[in-house]
Amino acid sequence: MLYISPNFKIIFRYIHRLCIENNTTNVYGILEPTFLNIVGDAGKKSDQRISQSKCKKYIQHKLQNEKKECQLLPFNHVGHWQLIILCPKINTVVVICSLHWKLNPIMEKIVSSVFTVDQMANGNRKNNTVWLYPQARKQYNSNDCGYYVMKNMLDIVTAKITDSWMEVFNDPKELTAEEMYELRLRWSTYFLELLEG
Repeated sequence: MLYISPNFKIIFRYIHRLCIENNTTNVYGILEPTFLNIVGDAGKKSDQRISQSKCKKYIQHKLQNEKKECQLLPFNHVGHWQLIILCPKINTVVVICSLHWKLNPIMEKIVSSVFTVDQMANGNRKNNTVWLYPQARKQYNSNDCGYYVMKNMLDIVTAKITDSWMEVFNDPKELTAEEMYELRLRWSTYFLELLEG
């Protein structure tokens, strides 16, 4: 099973707290990355099919039962984190990647299938899903992708972004040292609050 560090779980709690403070819990949902494992534990074909089926069912369940404007899916494939944003009300999927890579084809197929079913269940049979790949902030090393996902999630929830993805995430510059420091400071402060509280 995909290992998610306790730090990411704390960050998800923090993002949820921001949603509560901003009165946007009906707008944003966060999907747990451990349920988005499409490779399987051993990488065998049978494990992959089972993992992909579980992933598909999990996303479908979240879309069907939570009815959020945007579902944030931090997705890790082969050690690289990307942020997938599902916007069912506007029939749009946004993929924000700090290396500007396309989404893994298997995950793209899973999301497309789930989105098609969800759109049909909600009476939308006319429009194809729109896929967006904004040229967001870009990392120039091989180890900061998780920070970029966290920063993007934080920006989305704080600024209450639900559309105009290509305009909002149109800055391919690297995060500055100051921005990285602020991001780490924010997470560590929240972590200490949890420990003391």
